[in-house]
Amino acid sequence: MVNEQDCNSLVLTSLLSKDFPSIANSISINCRKENIQVNFLEECNDYWCRDFMPLQVTKDRFVQFTFNPAYYKSPKYHHLKTDPANLNFDLPGVVKSEIVCDGGNIAYYGSKAIVTGRIFKDNRGLKKEFIIEEMTRLLELESLYVIPSLPYDVTGHADGMVRFIDQHTLFINDARLFTGINYWNKLLKSLESFNLVLLLNDLHKNDCADDATGDYLNMIMIGNLIFVPEYNNQTDRLAHKLIEKVFQKHTIIPVKANRLASKCGILHCASWNLLQ
Repeated sequence: MVNEQDCNSLVLTSLLSKDFPSIANSISINCRKENIQVNFLEECNDYWCRDFMPLQVTKDRFVQFTFNPAYYKSPKYHHLKTDPANLNFDLPGVVKSEIVCDGGNIAYYGSKAIVTGRIFKDNRGLKKEFIIEEMTRLLELESLYVIPSLPYDVTGHADGMVRFIDQHTLFINDARLFTGINYWNKLLKSLESFNLVLLLNDLHKNDCADDATGDYLNMIMIGNLIFVPEYNNQTDRLAHKLIEKVFQKHTIIPVKANRLASKCGILHCASWNLLQ
């Protein structure tokens, strides 16, 4: 698959630009300084374009999974669902799949990818073996790992839990304070093939399960830029310092994300990388 940092174009929604202009402007200005093109999707019902846009396998090949996750069937979220078929955004070589999967539930690097067990819940009519084999084939993977989704997470997405540093190493959100030791041990067991770097967060301080405030893992990586959430608290400095240490060749750009994070997603959710 095409790694996010190897892309030269970033897509945001016009809705994000309208409701969160400071975030959209910060991303756009810094990307254009690095000759990274920024485009805006019209006709979107929410900010989270990562979820309904296709996955890029090669420069000229994409996979569009079916966007129909269980949580969008709730009256609370149903009106926010965007149909990717209605978007005026033409791409070459798009292969469509019957498998229901959000883009936010696939963390990947090269020929390895990670999804949560939500993939099985959203595809109850399909056998687990078929889902794994078909996704592995479509995305041209060597390995697809399935990890347990966070117990409280409405979306069940992997991109709020892990982030590839390289093929063998992951950032992992420290979930012990808000999940318990049993879940934590299951998560570590499912990731035993990787080296893990523990990333601080303040998610345990949130009163609402829909609130992503305090998450630093949900960052945008493109080219040499990394846009990292910032919340104006003491954890910012520690989390950003670790990210800078791990990605020493990248430019780290903090983006104030309190209001956006309260909507259940952050920077990675609200963007989509593209290699043109």
